[in-house]
Amino acid sequence: MARAWQGAYLALGLLSLASASPVRAADENDERAAPYRAVAALDARLQTTGWRLARANAPFCDHVAPAIGLLVQDLQSWAEPDEAREAFGVSDNTQVIVGAVAAGSPAAEAGLLPGQPLRTITDYILDIDLPPAAPGTYQRQTLLLDLIDRALLTNGWVALGFDGGTEGRQFVRIHGENVCASRFEIASDGKATLADGDRIVIEGQTAAQLDEAPFAFLVAHELAHNILAHRDWLDQHRRGWKNVRRTEREADRLAVWLLANAGYDPQGGVRLMREWVRRREGLFNTTHDAWDERAAAIRAEIALVAASSARPGEYDWSSRFSRVAETATAR
Repeated sequence: MARAWQGAYLALGLLSLASASPVRAADENDERAAPYRAVAALDARLQTTGWRLARANAPFCDHVAPAIGLLVQDLQSWAEPDEAREAFGVSDNTQVIVGAVAAGSPAAEAGLLPGQPLRTITDYILDIDLPPAAPGTYQRQTLLLDLIDRALLTNGWVALGFDGGTEGRQFVRIHGENVCASRFEIASDGKATLADGDRIVIEGQTAAQLDEAPFAFLVAHELAHNILAHRDWLDQHRRGWKNVRRTEREADRLAVWLLANAGYDPQGGVRLMREWVRRREGLFNTTHDAWDERAAAIRAEIALVAASSARPGEYDWSSRFSRVAETATAR
């Protein structure tokens, strides 16, 4: 992911999040470091929300995978890698750092901290084995995430090496927990919010503007697309506006149950429609129902959740929402 941040993003309030970031910066008053801290804050927010949703709903997902709630950051993926190193307060030879740690995750329980230089993943020595990369490219970032996922799938745990310890290197072994399989990314290069079956990408400006409940609904909506394999279904049945609207309705409805299991307020979906989608409705005319229709459908689903005797973590939506790519017929 090319993580170059432009002035337009800063003008939209991303700097207001910078103080929430735990990342070590070379100078808290340095304006050059502030955008990096802002992105780190958004990364942490998304990883925490995504982890909470994916972990709470794992018992009901068809496709689960072990995860530890960790986002590693290839500093070369920034357009100005040296400036990024200065902002994060790491040495010139540092290639990879802990980018974000989801609250309550195995990575958090292991004591990992944002900004820590990471030297090894299993037997992969990052300072030596990483291939060269041009600034602003994302291939190494994907490689790093693949290394972690592969170790977790093979062993059930991943070993990470950091500076420190009696022999100059400290190792920690972190065991994964099953989650609904998806990666979570903040798009800092202007890409739109999307779910592609494997990843959930949340556009940075949008993430910066939403408070907790609407933001959680947005993430849950995108996670619902991946859980229900909507991209595969649309590939099979064409992306006409009727089919796309069908998948969007399904994602809105399932998002309510995902939120309830994770202990979030599903009313955040109604607020998102009223306070955010309403002002941008022209962007969604051909692919989504009107904002008030979506809000009404969300309220109806909230009423069904409220009528259930289940508690958070117990709402079994699996029979109500089967994977449409496997079972549905286009309407």
